[in-house]
Amino acid sequence: MPSASADHDPVTYRPQKAGAVDRSSSIVGRLDLTEILIAVLLVLGFSLGPLKLLGVAWVSYLAPDGLAMLIVIVAAAKRLMARKPVFAASPMSVPVLLLGGLCILEVANPEAVFIRSILGLRSWLLYLALYFVGFYSLRSSVQVERLYALLLALGFVTALYGIYQWMAGPQSFASWSEDYGRYAQIMWSGGLFRAFSTFVLPNTFGSNMAFLMLLALSVAASPEVRRLWKFLAVLGFAVMGAGIAASGSRGPVVYLAIAFLSAPYGWAECGTHGHGGCRLGPVRNWADCERPVHDHSGSAGFLLEMVPAP
Repeated sequence: MPSASADHDPVTYRPQKAGAVDRSSSIVGRLDLTEILIAVLLVLGFSLGPLKLLGVAWVSYLAPDGLAMLIVIVAAAKRLMARKPVFAASPMSVPVLLLGGLCILEVANPEAVFIRSILGLRSWLLYLALYFVGFYSLRSSVQVERLYALLLALGFVTALYGIYQWMAGPQSFASWSEDYGRYAQIMWSGGLFRAFSTFVLPNTFGSNMAFLMLLALSVAASPEVRRLWKFLAVLGFAVMGAGIAASGSRGPVVYLAIAFLSAPYGWAECGTHGHGGCRLGPVRNWADCERPVHDHSGSAGFLLEMVPAP
């Protein structure tokens, strides 16, 4: 698996010539510690709803933040041991750092409850730092493919469960726990049950499905993806769309409409730089189109920022 320097200089962010990435690695090849921790965090992030509703809410709050903090510490330690800057230059570094600084200033708001401000600051800084984790740790296309595969698999499973939840109705969950049964009844309003799958709210369920539908669409539209994976991506797209319908959320429909309306402009922009197009589709940052398509670290950091927060 290529090192960080094989793709581009991680400090000055100068792209190297195309072809530097070794595509011979298997998608199920060797995983390093950071990748394993990221995978565990993603699985945990998609499983917080049942943990909260089954009476172990403290685990659902402490575990994701603790694991995210461990990932950030591991990534920062690797940078320091290699004697590299903790905050390297990238198109997103300055906006992320400015947003982090704004969050710190918000703590001084006299109208806000101090303890809530501190807790909010903890979450904002922790999850903003995941951009740099993705930028430093997921350097090759094979690593990003594994990240895509895991996210789409989680989306497919949670969408199927949401559809089953909607078909079974709230009464089927009454025996799971008192809190679970009561919450399912709350989601049954006006004779319509809104599925929430493995999340706490139907809106959260629907929003995550919308994001992952765009991810599935980018895989299906990529000319480098095999037909079998394209078929699975299209299948996941359809199942996750049904999951949005089961959630009864209108927001995700608006998100998808905006994404589809803006996608032609994005594709046109990507096609003007002479690098073979923006092959990761609408989910990539348009700034990434300035780089050769073999460099995926920016989109990896962007994807890690989408980890479901507790």
